[in-house]
Amino acid sequence: MKRLIALALMGACAAASAQPSDWTGGTGRELAKLGDGTGRQIAEHQLRQKALEVALEGMGDSAGVGDQIATYLKEHDVAVGFAEQSELSKTSNGTITLSWKLPASPQAIGLRVAWEASAMMLSDMPVCAERAYMRRSLTARAFAEIGGDLQSLLDPQSASGVRDEELAGQLKMWFGAPYSSPLDPFATRFKSLLVLREEARGNQALIKACQRAEARFLQFRKDELIWLATYPR
Repeated sequence: MKRLIALALMGACAAASAQPSDWTGGTGRELAKLGDGTGRQIAEHQLRQKALEVALEGMGDSAGVGDQIATYLKEHDVAVGFAEQSELSKTSNGTITLSWKLPASPQAIGLRVAWEASAMMLSDMPVCAERAYMRRSLTARAFAEIGGDLQSLLDPQSASGVRDEELAGQLKMWFGAPYSSPLDPFATRFKSLLVLREEARGNQALIKACQRAEARFLQFRKDELIWLATYPR
């Protein structure tokens, strides 16, 4: 797992030379740019970088979807770093970029890493309700595995835990999905694989892609139900 962290940080540093001047990645060069700031700012940036390392290590040490995410990041050489940006997280050109505005919390940072990484992991599936469900499930479960409190995250009145209103709204779609009909909360925004297959009208490539995705989703649900026996919603 330490090798994964090293790869992620080395990738961020390597990407820094090719990125715009606001790219940070937790490098020494970026900390030097903060020379006109306060020692407290530099310390806070270092704390966020450490929180990222702890989050990645926690994912890799888990026995669930967190390990799948960590393995994906490692095998696909995905760099993870920080930058001054309006979005709390984004992915571009195989790099996950987090905002310095995120709190120095492994759970808050890990939540964002999982959200971005899960989209990459599912990118070979057609855009559909099943894929949307799976992304939210992967993110929520990885968050729980590194010690995140889903109940507090999803409760706007909670005074404890991680606060991320954007992702709380997204994950509520998974959290509130009925066991027997998990795609119901996504039906108004995404077509199901069944609908896509019926609309394919002889497009064999799309039909086969939908069939592969359907089999993948069925296995995903089986694995998820086993996971939920340990981490009930």
